[in-house]
Amino acid sequence: MLALCGTWFAGPVAMAIEGPSYRVLERDGRYELRDYAPYLLAETRIEAEFLDAGNIAFGPLFRYISGNNAQRQEISMTAPVTQAPSRGRGEKIAMTAPVNQAPAPDGGYLVGFVVPSKYTRDTVPRPLDPAVRIREVPAQLVASWRYSGRWTEANFRAAEGELRALLRGRGLVAAGDAIIARYDPPFMPTFLRRNEVLVPVRRAAASRTPDPGDLAEAAARADGLQSGLLSRLQAAIASGGPAAAIDVCRSEAPAIAARLSTDGWNVRRVGTRVRNPATGRPDDWERAGLAQFAQQLAAGAAPQTLSIAAVVEAPGRDGAQLRWMRPIVTGPLCLTCHGPADAQPAELRAALRRAYPQDEATGYAAGELRGAFSVTRSLPATARSALRSGCGQAGACRIARSAAESAAIGARPET
Repeated sequence: MLALCGTWFAGPVAMAIEGPSYRVLERDGRYELRDYAPYLLAETRIEAEFLDAGNIAFGPLFRYISGNNAQRQEISMTAPVTQAPSRGRGEKIAMTAPVNQAPAPDGGYLVGFVVPSKYTRDTVPRPLDPAVRIREVPAQLVASWRYSGRWTEANFRAAEGELRALLRGRGLVAAGDAIIARYDPPFMPTFLRRNEVLVPVRRAAASRTPDPGDLAEAAARADGLQSGLLSRLQAAIASGGPAAAIDVCRSEAPAIAARLSTDGWNVRRVGTRVRNPATGRPDDWERAGLAQFAQQLAAGAAPQTLSIAAVVEAPGRDGAQLRWMRPIVTGPLCLTCHGPADAQPAELRAALRRAYPQDEATGYAAGELRGAFSVTRSLPATARSALRSGCGQAGACRIARSAAESAAIGARPET
């Protein structure tokens, strides 16, 4: 959720604005785990792009706190920030910080600000604008990640990835959508801004290490997808040129993955940038895994030695899942369709645009993380847990293969 203004200035002196009440349970650098008390939120739903939603929402929300409510009396904003005289229209409600933005269930964004704590559900002024509603947020556990900079979706998603990667090592499971909280007015220099990613969380169940046999099976199924796709790509390019590889990735790759997705297993590829949004977009667990791979590769780890695994609660049903991932690093063959767009032949660029109108998966360099093979297996209800023990601070097992297996995998170009 986006802040309208979180810090107001009265002359040369900056005055703090009331925010929701919480206790800090854990703190580690930019990370905090907070126990929030219940609070009221005045919010409106906005159909707009990420960066525009907060600006559009400013109008109805500001009118509400400035008196467009049923009480018809005026209260000054949190003193001594402003001392506006009464205009006799409606109750003027103190500005708070932050104002939040989160995805709406039916599209768009919910943008809102925290109602001052002096109000209850019974006493809070009722909005006259039907687009503004009052919602009670229950007590909840929330993980936060603080960052500065511009209020762009790219900055928010990068910070969200860092937070989600951290949560996995602390026995915490996301219990809701990520929220952006902005605390400062637009004129605050970007390097001084206080922005936060807020993710409602819950404690994970007791830990359990994945079965070694399951890990070997997951690796074998990923190998089957990698080798099967590689052989078909090589054959298609040899017979029809680079453009012929497009149909292999679009049609044959899902078919190969489907043949390997049997007996409770699911095999697929996900990307750091997505070519086909219907099949390649990572979920929260996979995004956290990709963030971890990026950090490990930046630290000099060899990609063929990396994978992560966890036993996690199955979403929306009883039981648990084994989750397993291995990085896909951009190889020479990948550069044909995934390298810089301006280096692609015109015929290939046109074919990619026809096949993938929403293509984002270009501009990669050799050796850059491009995605991952992701394998999931449904487990019985008795396996409900999340992996923490024995896997280091990041909460994900780094599995070093035998020298022979590592050499064999390293010799195959990633696709």
